[in-house]
Amino acid sequence: MLFEGSKGLVALGTVLVIFIGLWLLRTIYWFKYKNGREELVTKFAARQRKNDAINNLPDDMDKVKSDVADLKRQIRVLVEHTGAPEEEIFQSVDDDDAEKEKLLDNETSGDSNASDPDVVKQSITEVQT
Repeated sequence: MLFEGSKGLVALGTVLVIFIGLWLLRTIYWFKYKNGREELVTKFAARQRKNDAINNLPDDMDKVKSDVADLKRQIRVLVEHTGAPEEEIFQSVDDDDAEKEKLLDNETSGDSNASDPDVVKQSITEVQT
């Protein structure tokens, strides 16, 4: 009664049962003898860290926003204390950033001097001073 279907379906069912059994045996072997347990624990831990980071992202963004607001306040105090125009301070920062970007672009574009670490280090120190 159990095997009263067509011979093709019986053969298909037999092949499927064999493949599922082999896959199950291979998985058990991997888990016990090929450090499968450690790999799973490592992957689960990495996944948990990622999920925690995503879940904590709104709180972290609030902290970053608060820190940026504090820095802006400190810059205003510095500007008031030194008497320098605020645009001048930000312009010098922007100029330094632009020069560093230019150096990095030269380094990646294949400039022969840009690939020399000493030349790059010297150029960066010149920009910082």
